Amino acid sequence: MHSPKQQNPDRPANERNILRALIIDGQNNHEWRAVTPVLKEILSSTARFTVDVATTPPADAAGESWQAFQPAFGNFDVVVSNYFGEDWPAPTITALEQWVEDGGGYVVVHAGGTSFANRPSYNRMVGLAWREAIQGDRIALDAASSVVRTPSGQGPATGHGPCFAFPICHHQPEHPVLRGLPQIWMHEKDELWHGMRGPAENLTVLASAFSPCTGAREPMLWTVRYGSGRVFVTALGHVWTPDDMAALTCVGFRDTLARGCQWAATGEVDLPLPTNFPAEGGISVGRVIY
Repeated sequence: MHSPKQQNPDRPANERNILRALIIDGQNNHEWRAVTPVLKEILSSTARFTVDVATTPPADAAGESWQAFQPAFGNFDVVVSNYFGEDWPAPTITALEQWVEDGGGYVVVHAGGTSFANRPSYNRMVGLAWREAIQGDRIALDAASSVVRTPSGQGPATGHGPCFAFPICHHQPEHPVLRGLPQIWMHEKDELWHGMRGPAENLTVLASAFSPCTGAREPMLWTVRYGSGRVFVTALGHVWTPDDMAALTCVGFRDTLARGCQWAATGEVDLPLPTNFPAEGGISVGRVIY
């Protein structure tokens, strides 16, 4: 079983409970340069993580630049994807998948899981992503919170309507990421994705939101067991320009991301419950207060 203590037995005692996170960025159709510092601050402010950043070569970079992009995944407890762009060289993406399969933790933020659309192993690892209708099954939830699976090629492709504030509903309240949090809470203005597609194997929907575009509850937070590894995905966190960071200011987004990263790394969550977590009737923004 993946354990940061077992990986680094020679670390000083006062560092053994600190998890090492790696954020990967470098390409995205969203404003990744503005997002990565916020993700780093969210994790660092918990006092549970140290955070490094690995930035890929830009789009259309020379092959030599890509050959040099070989993050040492084994030095970390959790990898956080803020990357959506061209495929990595096969040895690099294979190394990431193998590391997760062997027990590493992987976390996807918004469009960060949407790359590698034609790679079956990556699609199994993230479960669902922004895809065309023919690129996998669609997962949604009905009015009774039961999972509804629509076969590939049927129903909508992934999309979204205008950004707005919407309530998030938890479906696995005893999961470590959600335990003790309000079952329903208001999320700040964001994209509400619908019609996400993928193999959806070993997938658990933690939370959803009702889409006015589809009339269904769409997955917003989910987990995937990939081999011995744990994957946490949040579809929240849209940032189109540095002037519109509303989604990342939401305490609900910030806290569930930190809790998801700790769970992906260890299988447990010991972060305190925030005193300012949003309730059903109102939005809460700013730093998480424990």
